[in-house]
Amino acid sequence: MFFRLAASAILALALMSAVHADPASPTGKWLAEDIDGGGVIDRLQTTLELNADGIVTGTGGCNRYAGSANIDGNTITFRPMASTRMACSAAAMNQEYKFHRALENVKGWRVDQPRRKLMLLDKSGFDLMRFSRME
Repeated sequence: MFFRLAASAILALALMSAVHADPASPTGKWLAEDIDGGGVIDRLQTTLELNADGIVTGTGGCNRYAGSANIDGNTITFRPMASTRMACSAAAMNQEYKFHRALENVKGWRVDQPRRKLMLLDKSGFDLMRFSRME
């Protein structure tokens, strides 16, 4: 009984945080649509989940990763990510490598609210990656 109540409470908190996500913020769960102008592989989900406290989690398409980011206004920098080390196809590993390399160069962000897109920007303000909101 306790476990069922605890699971229900955790689910309720998760749903509340998703409902209250600020649409003009980079926080939330995002699915990559483009990485450094090279697109992404269909059905290979590269995700990015940003929490308001700076905790970052997701999958590069093959491996799970976790780390942190510093968000200050419209600037964002990612610290090095820890990752699992599973081997996947060469194409999946290449996309994952490009994703992590692009994260190292991110300096800013912007959200296109009507389209539900997050763009991560380089130091010159150009798009490095584009994501669609998953929530």
